[in-house]
Amino acid sequence: MGVKRTLKLSSINNSIQEEKAIENLVKISTFICYDIEKQTVFENNIPIKFTKKELELLDYFCKSPNQNISYDTLIKIIWNDKDISHSTIRDIISRIKKKIKNIDLENINNFGYILHLQSE
Repeated sequence: MGVKRTLKLSSINNSIQEEKAIENLVKISTFICYDIEKQTVFENNIPIKFTKKELELLDYFCKSPNQNISYDTLIKIIWNDKDISHSTIRDIISRIKKKIKNIDLENINNFGYILHLQSE
């Protein structure tokens, strides 16, 4: 009896861990996802390398999908209100877009960006 109960609990624990892992994944495009917990981007389950600032920006966008995010908000959150230009942000966004070809990260003129994610 004890072995069956242990196996059943083990199975339940595995299911819970799988659900948590899925909750931490943000599907950016068909073959690319971002693991919020691990702060890692995967393409076909292979990690893609990003700089610290690229990852910080991507993390913020993935945690705020389909929301307009202003340059001012990004400067405050990512750069702790340091004096940086919008062109610095645009440059980092450009590098992200080169690494994730099909990312739907839209520039909103004179405002900021929005990461469009499809609901599944």
